[in-house]
Amino acid sequence: MSALTEFADQDDYLLDGDRLNAAEVADAVAGMVSDLPPGDPDGLLVWLAARLRGQAPEGEAPALLTALYAARWYAVHRLRDAEVLEAMTGALAAAEAELSGLPCPHAEDEGAHPVFDDWADPEQDAGFVAALQDEAAWEEWHEEMAGAGDEGRGTWEGARCPGHLAALAREALSDLAGARAEWGEDGDTQA
Repeated sequence: MSALTEFADQDDYLLDGDRLNAAEVADAVAGMVSDLPPGDPDGLLVWLAARLRGQAPEGEAPALLTALYAARWYAVHRLRDAEVLEAMTGALAAAEAELSGLPCPHAEDEGAHPVFDDWADPEQDAGFVAALQDEAAWEEWHEEMAGAGDEGRGTWEGARCPGHLAALAREALSDLAGARAEWGEDGDTQA
């Protein structure tokens, strides 16, 4: 069955049948990037990509885009299905195009945008998705990270800022393009 058909586990990632359960998505993506994917990781990636395409920037888009950003590790190192990669890149490119056209009110040195260490801890990046569920989840997560000495996690508004999200989308697209180029060299894909 193609990963592009209906995702059987989608209800596991929804609250009340329609709202994204960012905590469950974060757990699934963390498992995926830790080589312990729950269920159908390809189906989850396609579902996240499809759901991102239907979201306004102020809705679920920050959590969905950040989930795909964190999952890029899995896509680069484990994914070999061209359809799934195309779903991810299509959704990220559409989001980047929309977000790039929106204003970013933050100065670069202000520290509002979260800072991710490039490839340092994809599981921690996945955990960040849950903090984007709502402002209360953000505050709890931010206090926990500050207590651990991690001061580079920005503000609630900065984490959901179009400028920050567009930059995440660009970085993920660049990494996925590199993976796709490698696939072309060794031909190890499923079409």
